[in-house]
Amino acid sequence: LVEDCVVSPLLEAFQKTLARDFGGGRAEAALKKERAALRDAAPVALGLHPGLASREPWSAAIDALSGLDACALPSQQLAVVVEAARCVHEAHASLVEAGGEPAPPSCLAADEFLPVFIYCVVHADDSRNFLLARATLWALADPAELQAEPGYYLTMFDAALEYVASGDARKDAAKGGGGPG
Repeated sequence: LVEDCVVSPLLEAFQKTLARDFGGGRAEAALKKERAALRDAAPVALGLHPGLASREPWSAAIDALSGLDACALPSQQLAVVVEAARCVHEAHASLVEAGGEPAPPSCLAADEFLPVFIYCVVHADDSRNFLLARATLWALADPAELQAEPGYYLTMFDAALEYVASGDARKDAAKGGGGPG
């Protein structure tokens, strides 16, 4: 309620200021170009463990991230990032339960989670303004939330965006993969 009363009236002006600070959309356009260049890369080329390299399990997380712009408030956007992470964990649990070759890792630690999140960021709806959402979240999200699980997943989202935006993901994919690190 407080967020809605305080943030909502100022959000448009705040985001215009952020967009200007990000070069009038040039950084977002560059990120979209990097994402587009990676869409045809094999999941393993983005650093996914071979046991996690199927494209299908991550569709719920991709769909969740694709809804980020539909959320007006930072708390809602943060909830979308956390929901996408929850979808990744649920899909991982299903893959572990199903078995298969190569077997997925039994635990989805950060080294396995981040490449999956990168994959989801790359494949999310291309109209998303991820850099603006990231800046808004770091600036306006509840500090208590940022010190808990939502903050961890926002950090993973931030790392995924940075890795793709830097061009390193494209370079690593061209070399055959390896992912961030």
